[in-house]
Amino acid sequence: QLWAFVLLPGSEAAAGQPLADQVQLVEGGITDRDRACAGITIGSDFDGLIKEEILSNSQSSKPLRGGTLSETMVQQGYWLFRWRSYLPMILIPLVILALLQGESITEQFGSGMGLMWDATSLLVAWSGLLLRIVIVGAVPKGTSGRNTKTQQANSLNRTGPYSLVRHPIYVANFVVFLGIMMLAQSMWLVLIASFAYWLYYERIICAEEDFLAKKFGAVFTEWASETNTLIPRNLRWVPSELNFSLKNAISREYSTMFLIVSATAVLFWVRRFHGGGTSFPLTATISYFFIGVILYLSLHIVKKRTNWLYAAGRN
Repeated sequence: QLWAFVLLPGSEAAAGQPLADQVQLVEGGITDRDRACAGITIGSDFDGLIKEEILSNSQSSKPLRGGTLSETMVQQGYWLFRWRSYLPMILIPLVILALLQGESITEQFGSGMGLMWDATSLLVAWSGLLLRIVIVGAVPKGTSGRNTKTQQANSLNRTGPYSLVRHPIYVANFVVFLGIMMLAQSMWLVLIASFAYWLYYERIICAEEDFLAKKFGAVFTEWASETNTLIPRNLRWVPSELNFSLKNAISREYSTMFLIVSATAVLFWVRRFHGGGTSFPLTATISYFFIGVILYLSLHIVKKRTNWLYAAGRN
């Protein structure tokens, strides 16, 4: 226990020391007396276990603990990445407050402006889904996935949308998120939610790039030096290495479709009874929701029970 604290990467004693120096500490710094003090049987392979742990940690996707701002953001990013599917729910109280406040676009500027705002909001949200479909339809298996426990990347995407920006999926996610937030018809909510989104994903991006830099090394560094994070530096499009697969896109994105349908339908219903009203007829909202449910369940059954949506090397 003593030597695990003193020698392993991340501890104060080992912080900043080269890997070779840490291994040397193990090779020359542990005596039989040290083993006895630590409760280790003399003659055990304690030295070897420590060296293996050092080498393992040096190749880990997790950053060493440290006090710099960049290291802190990376550490926060790994945690946020794991829980990114649930953390946006923190904004639900703000959405409810915005709906109950009684200052919607419809109330302030009339039903015509409200209808135009709602239509624009839906267009923005569904445009985000279209972007996601374009992106994931041409990526190989093991990339741009929905994994949450650990970072995964079987290969480094550098073509197609990834030739314009390094994180096109997060751009598409923001467009979906923005459209849904706009449906609450509250400008202060849109501003606060957008700011929270970028703080949130800024850290996830730091963690993801920390992982990619360690896994792909110079290949990632070269690509990153030529490609901006979220806003294109230029429009130099490099065609995707793989052809677009509609099957792969549907298989991956039908759940995003249902998320948009559910969130927007709920916002319409709440606004109708508690948030200043909506210009969309109730029957249209109900039909919109149930069509989404039927489509989601049908595609889910097809994916789980058949091979119709299977694309070799994609999903």
